[in-house]
Amino acid sequence: MDDNSNNWNNTQNRYDQLPVDVETINYAIKNLNDIVSNLNKAVVNLEADINVIVMLLSRMEGLMQEQVQISRNLIGKSDKSDNDQASDNSTSDKN
Repeated sequence: MDDNSNNWNNTQNRYDQLPVDVETINYAIKNLNDIVSNLNKAVVNLEADINVIVMLLSRMEGLMQEQVQISRNLIGKSDKSDNDQASDNSTSDKN
């Protein structure tokens, strides 16, 4: 822990020796503003991407529901056909 403390103190001492003027501070502030602006743009783009993904997932959900309904209808028709054939076979066996 002392090593970290010494490293920090040495680093701090080096920075304390640097001349600080208004131009340097303004440059640092401008860079920070640029970083914040870029992060803001990234967040806006990410939000737009998420909205597109949500829209696509919603469409996929609708299509899947339609497909399930069609499958159920086909299975229902298939069951009815099988039952009809079974009843037809049973009546033809009686004849």
